[in-house]
Amino acid sequence: MTDDDRKLLTEKLLGEEWHEWFDDGGKHFSEWRSYTCGICGKNVESPVEPANRTFLAWQDVGDVKDKLVEKGMWREFENHAYSLGGYEGPAAMSDIIDGKYVVYYPSEFTVWLFRPVNEKGEAHFCQLAVDFLMEVDK
Repeated sequence: MTDDDRKLLTEKLLGEEWHEWFDDGGKHFSEWRSYTCGICGKNVESPVEPANRTFLAWQDVGDVKDKLVEKGMWREFENHAYSLGGYEGPAAMSDIIDGKYVVYYPSEFTVWLFRPVNEKGEAHFCQLAVDFLMEVDK
């Protein structure tokens, strides 16, 4: 996942600010330093450089999922993730209920989908969300 991917999820999907921190040279106490965002000018004092979301944690997965649901994009995202072919397990089933076509995904797919990271330690769920958002914007 690139910084551009993380910025897309941060700003476009979650509606949060993306920061580009730099050490402004201010020292506070012995180990604390002052950092300023080159975009918005926000200043923080911290012993370590502040960071944007990594989109590798459970909290990130939950926040992205909640926002996809809130924006009415969940079903389309789920269909997109299933269609990519990375999932290997029981097939989805479909039915017509009350005149509507409904797809049911197996629980194994849900387990695969909600992994924060893949076998290589790279973003999984949130990368699928980035790929989906980029596809929707075409």
